[in-house]
Amino acid sequence: MKKATGQFGVIAITLVIAFTMTACGKSGGDGGSGTPVSNANRAQMIQSSGEITFSLDKRSSTSFTITVEGANWNKNVSQLHLSLRWEPIIYTGHSRTSNSVITVTVSERTADNPGTATLQGNIIGFGALFTDGGNTSKYKVNPDKQSVSFP
Repeated sequence: MKKATGQFGVIAITLVIAFTMTACGKSGGDGGSGTPVSNANRAQMIQSSGEITFSLDKRSSTSFTITVEGANWNKNVSQLHLSLRWEPIIYTGHSRTSNSVITVTVSERTADNPGTATLQGNIIGFGALFTDGGNTSKYKVNPDKQSVSFP
């Protein structure tokens, strides 16, 4: 019985090691995922590790833009509206109009019922989530263009 238990233990350890080796990819330039980082991509990553600025600009009575300078928007922008403070504006949608500009549409406001949209909160998390700037960039909001008011 001891011999069978010992053999079972050896087999179990061998399987654990084999599965561990299979799960790990080849060592690469991106933390070991198996996909090496090319020199061009590495240069782009270093280049984007600079200062990245966000600005809000009113475009019409029902729209404004969010501009990023120093980086590009990424595929996560579908959740962008969650990072804005709406008082009491009703968000109706947004679209990526270029690599650096997103146009946001809101419900129409009147002089009797104005509203404001403000970029706030953890701007580092916002930038790292929605742009290709990464975690090493310095993110900031243009203080003169931090919010837009309607009408």
